Amino acid sequence: MRETNKHSNNLWAQQLFLRVGMALEAKPRAGATAAVENWLRDHLPGVLPATLHSGAGVSIHERVSARGLVELLGHAAGAR
Repeated sequence: MRETNKHSNNLWAQQLFLRVGMALEAKPRAGATAAVENWLRDHLPGVLPATLHSGAGVSIHERVSARGLVELLGHAAGAR
């Protein structure tokens, strides 16, 4: 168990998510959700439908398909 535990940045992920909402939509949570969904729709339509809530991936309300996650990770790996 000790070997598999890792430090988590959930708080930072959520703060980044909320900052995106403030920067793009002037509304923290609702704005971040809309901004990320719009970006996904424009750049990676195969990821949708995705349900975003906190931006950290720890909410029971957040969802993404396996295919969508593969597309998102593939895009991130190629965007070095």
